[in-house]
Amino acid sequence: MAYTLTSQATGEMMELGSREWEKLLELAATSGGNWERQEDRDYNSGQIDSEEAALMAESVEGLLPYTSSSERSDQQPEETRRTREGLRESLGHEEDPLTFFGDPRRRHKAQHFVRLASLGAFQIARNY
Repeated sequence: MAYTLTSQATGEMMELGSREWEKLLELAATSGGNWERQEDRDYNSGQIDSEEAALMAESVEGLLPYTSSSERSDQQPEETRRTREGLRESLGHEEDPLTFFGDPRRRHKAQHFVRLASLGAFQIARNY
């Protein structure tokens, strides 16, 4: 399954696999960001309004510097790095959204999401 996100302002579209979309949502909701996932909201289809899109974009953008292992190592205190490394080991490489988007191709998708969501409201369509 995959998703297509479409900007209502420009018609710009982006394709995401279901795992990529779920990890983007997790990344946006990571502590330190301004966005919180609404429990009663279906993020598999429908529309994200401009306000929520902006919060999601800001949250993801703020965490992008920590998705690259080299940047993350330089910017985090030693204790935080050790804790994150232990967590990554216990969860597996791709379970942590920061690690998941450390891959250059996936990081590019996260950057594309920030650009699209920064444009305002967008539509989510599930592709079967």
